[in-house]
Amino acid sequence: TYYVAPWGNNLNNGTSVQKPWQSLSYAAFQMHAGDTLFVRGGIYSNQRFTIPAGVGTPDSPLRVVASPGEVPILTGSETYGVAAEIYSSAIIDGLHFENLTNVTNAVDIWSNYVTIQNCTFKNVPFQFIRVMGADHVTIQNNYMDGNGQLQQDGLGDAIYIGSGTHVLVQNNYDARAGHYFFDAMALPAQNPSSQIVVRDNTVESFWGGGIGHGS
Repeated sequence: TYYVAPWGNNLNNGTSVQKPWQSLSYAAFQMHAGDTLFVRGGIYSNQRFTIPAGVGTPDSPLRVVASPGEVPILTGSETYGVAAEIYSSAIIDGLHFENLTNVTNAVDIWSNYVTIQNCTFKNVPFQFIRVMGADHVTIQNNYMDGNGQLQQDGLGDAIYIGSGTHVLVQNNYDARAGHYFFDAMALPAQNPSSQIVVRDNTVESFWGGGIGHGS
């Protein structure tokens, strides 16, 4: 078990509440299969992070979770591609991605067996969650409000699935999606998305509608 906090220090050992690391990116690269990173409450300004490939496994995913009763908020105006990129099996639980004004997406999922749950997503220029050729992905119990380009040509789905399979999207709330709440497509030269369950979500729809599905 490890800890990270806005007031921490990457020179700490990260193994206690009293000596947390400071950087989410640094912490993610110290973890091994089955480890848990507790993210203390506070503001993580301009902190992107990557969960590297070859670490978490389907049976022993990495867990990046909000400390009980606390609200960790990833925010900022720095220009970069994605706030959180996931290349290993992982569980992301209880983080807030808010007002990331110059990123594209909040979370990109490139690995199989990933769960995003109990998170809050607000005001991201393009997608909140993008799944890229991954399978066995669960997206549940998240609050989403304000993504994409509402005032332009309706770009930006709250959840985008590109050639994903075995995807479960349930019990989410979404308002002010730039395009669809949920959109399943085929990536270039890859198979269509398939074996998807979308259920028990509450959606306040804009632009094209709540759910889209392309070839």
